Amino acid sequence: MGFHISWVAVNGKSPAQVCSELNLQDTDEQSPYPETDVDALKLNSGWYLLHFNDPLPPELELAILGPLSMGAEVVKCVIEETSMVSMASYLSNGKEKWSIVHDSEQGLTHLDVSGDLPDCYEEIKNRLLAQLNADEEPCDYLFDVPAEVCKSITGFRHDDVREDEDSNPFAVMERSSQAKASAASTNNIESDITDSQSTKPWWRFW
Repeated sequence: MGFHISWVAVNGKSPAQVCSELNLQDTDEQSPYPETDVDALKLNSGWYLLHFNDPLPPELELAILGPLSMGAEVVKCVIEETSMVSMASYLSNGKEKWSIVHDSEQGLTHLDVSGDLPDCYEEIKNRLLAQLNADEEPCDYLFDVPAEVCKSITGFRHDDVREDEDSNPFAVMERSSQAKASAASTNNIESDITDSQSTKPWWRFW
């Protein structure tokens, strides 16, 4: 059990623009929780969220998010509790500006960061690191760093209870035939990597 999800939030483009660029369509179905392959939500913060029940959907590839971020801001978050890997990144005007990765296999204090990190990062990291150091039976506190950073920017965290669940439900989305073909191609690539017993971590896009 646990979360094996990812999400992307966009600020600066309309929901229609985002869905058009990602080849997604609204099914007119709604749900208070993101339980299908792809669900969408307009956050109270103004960001438009797309939630995936997959930690590595094709929509997260830099080749997709780069163009999506032209004239907009894009925040990406990945939560994989089986391998205890969490990630966050921010893109704007076609480029990734910063990224944060925590991989528990590399230690409870592991954080791989790059770019010009947001102001909230140091406070969040130091707070969770202090909790880790104070715990006589330490657990993976720093796993929450990417999720907390993304929440600070967009207002959304995957495991928070939302006060507006009834009044602001998720929209159930579906991929177009073009997007489905891309997803199938991604799955085939992942299978090839597994079959070849690559030592490259599954979450590393580069």
